[in-house]
Amino acid sequence: RTLIILISIGDGLIGVYLVLIAGVDLHYRGEFCAKEIEWLLSTYCSLLGILSTTGSQISLFSMTFLSLTRFIGISRSFQMSLADTKYKISKLIGTCITIIIFSISIAVLPLVPVLEDHFVNALYFPNINFLKGFTTKQDLSFVISNHYGAVTYNIDQLSWKTLRLLLHGMFTKSYGGITERTLNFYGNDPVCLFKFFVQFGEPQTTYVWSVLAINFSCFILISISYAKVLLVSIRSSSSFSQGGVAAVARRRNNRLQRKITMIIATDFFCWIPFILTSFLHTIHVIDASPSYGLFSIVILPINSVINPILYDEYLVKIFRTRAKRISLLKRSEARRERPTLELTNFSVKNQQGTNTTTTA
Repeated sequence: RTLIILISIGDGLIGVYLVLIAGVDLHYRGEFCAKEIEWLLSTYCSLLGILSTTGSQISLFSMTFLSLTRFIGISRSFQMSLADTKYKISKLIGTCITIIIFSISIAVLPLVPVLEDHFVNALYFPNINFLKGFTTKQDLSFVISNHYGAVTYNIDQLSWKTLRLLLHGMFTKSYGGITERTLNFYGNDPVCLFKFFVQFGEPQTTYVWSVLAINFSCFILISISYAKVLLVSIRSSSSFSQGGVAAVARRRNNRLQRKITMIIATDFFCWIPFILTSFLHTIHVIDASPSYGLFSIVILPINSVINPILYDEYLVKIFRTRAKRISLLKRSEARRERPTLELTNFSVKNQQGTNTTTTA
């Protein structure tokens, strides 16, 4: 239950992200083009990116650990002493804390100022007329090279800090100073999503593909673990003899098999499109940058929407109860309408018979 609660927290964060990004859309509607730079540079955009990344990673890591727990549980005996129970509870709490810390670290690490050379793509200088829009390292290198003349070092390999110092040296104190703002990792697109789509040469390529590799490994672990549980369930169903108890057990196993199939399918449709699209974008086969909106609104929330149904038995019972009630109501309404229809048909037939008799 602790892991299911943790999955719910992660899915809840994704839900909050979707509500907030919808609110931003309403707020900037009709004027976003004029406010786009302001939004991409804002702290609010970075916070939304942290929120969505933390939620998706918490949910994924929790599902992975839950699947491994079930895999181990079905491979070993469930019986254990009180001391073992206390040890496993403390181990579970430690695991949950680790999942939360690791997920937050993945989301926050790209915003650490010391690591800006690995994550920052551009700067923005609102009061420098010849640097319009976002200025990349290549743009700054070109400007600085033309100002200072020939240099003996590779200017493309300079840090952002050094480039700033060189740029500031181009202006006198009477200019009034240079105002600059940083385009952070999550400002790559208006939906402020984790920058999954990178290309070789971009500073964050190694980090992004490390995270994608971790997520793909989680998907593989989840698939293998539940495939083992599914196999055991199928074998146990085939070994049942005929009878009432066996029929109940078979129905329970069939529900488990459907649930496991749905878990693997939703994980597949959530993460494999991300990974495949990121790979094709990295090797320049497609340009996936315009697809951030689709992935943030449609693909990313797949797990978050379906997980409550797959993992929470209480919600499943509620849905089944409501479905049964609706079905019963429809049946009762249909039964009430039948006598009326039959009576109407009987009256029409009688009237036709009377008319025939009168004519004769």
